[in-house]
Amino acid sequence: MISADAPLSQLVVVDAGFKPAVHLPDDFDKDEQNAQLIRTYIPTTQSISFLAEVARSLNPVSNERARMLTGTFGTGKSDLLLMLCNYFLRPVDDPVMQPFYEKLRRLNEAQYTTIYQQRVNKKPFLVVLLQANAVTPFPGFVLHGLEQALRKAGLEEFMLPTRYAAAAQKISEWQREGHPVLQRFVAALRDNEAKELTTLLRELGGPGADLAFPAFLRAFRTATGTAFDIYSYNRPEETYKRVAQALRERGSHSGILVVCDEFTEVLRRLARASDQQAAEVEAEALGVQDLANTSISSGQNQLYFVISSLESFASSSNESTSGSGSKTVEKIGGRFKPFELALQDSAELIRGAIRRLTDAAVLPNRQRDELVELGRTLWRQSSKQ
Repeated sequence: MISADAPLSQLVVVDAGFKPAVHLPDDFDKDEQNAQLIRTYIPTTQSISFLAEVARSLNPVSNERARMLTGTFGTGKSDLLLMLCNYFLRPVDDPVMQPFYEKLRRLNEAQYTTIYQQRVNKKPFLVVLLQANAVTPFPGFVLHGLEQALRKAGLEEFMLPTRYAAAAQKISEWQREGHPVLQRFVAALRDNEAKELTTLLRELGGPGADLAFPAFLRAFRTATGTAFDIYSYNRPEETYKRVAQALRERGSHSGILVVCDEFTEVLRRLARASDQQAAEVEAEALGVQDLANTSISSGQNQLYFVISSLESFASSSNESTSGSGSKTVEKIGGRFKPFELALQDSAELIRGAIRRLTDAAVLPNRQRDELVELGRTLWRQSSKQ
């Protein structure tokens, strides 16, 4: 018989497959790592509720397709987003998903039925998984993500032309033809923008294309004496709408899921912008708002837009130091259905990660120490009640 005074570390250990932190999109893109995270995922009351809400929105007539997931550090936002991406991407009979569905069924059969049945017999969704940062403007960032997702799926022919790609193509044409305007363009780029041609081309093909494009426009005008046509290309929301429709009509996909983790950085950038930056802020905010509106009204050409953040739109708006920034953030927030992950689920996460010593492999690393110490704290608190 085990002594009542025995250290907790002699009674339980952390499941050897448990990983306390998920890094998106990297962990999702690595098949082996992704599969392990699915096997060891710990559904909680709140995460199951969120997935059930999203599952119900798979109904073609639903308009609840723009969502915001909030929660402090450690509430499992990234873990839940990883599962959401797999739920949209993989069929219900995919062997990789079976541990997840089995856990759902044991914990809440009614919610399991909703989540499972809403996904069964549906084609996969194209998943565009992004992680925001403090400097990259939203429009080029989200278009680059779509292009990368299509390329990964072998569907790059469905990507519509963008103004960034058109700019790079124009430069390529000049190079191929040996056009004399290229020399003037390169000179203007170096003299006025302090940028080399190879750098510009690399940036136009990356997530930060919005930052490089103005330099191209100015150099183009200097070299040619005319403005570059920017009106023949679709905005991000129109591009997503048309690609979603094309994929559905092809019969290979049900639609598109766009997930943006760490959206806090975008909210803070918009909220902290000065009134002098109002035009820039409004343009970027419009991109977020329009993609959300397009998702809401996407109908059978299903488009879902899910963001996660440490703070809500209201909190970001309250922290704003400028009137324009505050109004902009407030305006965007009305398009998203909020869902908050509270810290109360931490106990469920611990219970799911810790197993009896006789049933688990010992994990002699920091994960065990951290969770065991947290377990001790909860044990002391419950014993006092």
